[in-house]
Amino acid sequence: MANQKTLISIKDLARQTNITTRTLRYYDSIDLLTPAETTEGGHRMYTEENTARLFKIIFLKDLGFQLNDIKSILDRDVWNWDGYFEEHFRMLQEERARLDSLERRMKEMKNIFELEGELEAPVLLELIKLSRQDPQSRHEHMKSLFNNNEIAHYKNLPNLSNDDHEAKEWLQKVADLKKLLNEDPASLPVQEIVAWIDRKMSEALGGDEQLMEKI
Repeated sequence: MANQKTLISIKDLARQTNITTRTLRYYDSIDLLTPAETTEGGHRMYTEENTARLFKIIFLKDLGFQLNDIKSILDRDVWNWDGYFEEHFRMLQEERARLDSLERRMKEMKNIFELEGELEAPVLLELIKLSRQDPQSRHEHMKSLFNNNEIAHYKNLPNLSNDDHEAKEWLQKVADLKKLLNEDPASLPVQEIVAWIDRKMSEALGGDEQLMEKI
């Protein structure tokens, strides 16, 4: 009797850990948390070891690990915590970069909408494509188009997702030019905007005419 383990019911375990009985049954079904015993009446019973394992599951799940990864971690005889945490740090960094990129795209949409009062389908499609592309893919795409020196100059162009004066000025010029699409390209208003854009691009790109042609 001295070695008999204390058993608690699934309801008591759910109450102690603030986990629903439905979740505990699911964990059992995927062999993530198997009860120590099941009574003749089909009631799941758990030990202190089960409870400790559940706390680890909750902890890792809160960190963002998927259930199949948690099972792999907990089922190992030796836990390589350093490796798992390093991998998770990498995943978090990638997700942060994705969210930062999405935030920039949203700001661009906001700026365009404020100027034009609408978001046309081609603009939305392009923004959707960009938001779905991971940062590494965008970087590789840039490298396929430009050399390192060109990329450095390219980054001098205004970031249209910013709320600063320069970005808004560029967006306003583009909006003004769009309003003049039916005007004669040789007209003074059109030529003034085109000249402004050419001058600003030349300044940002260090006068690199080949790069201006690429863009």
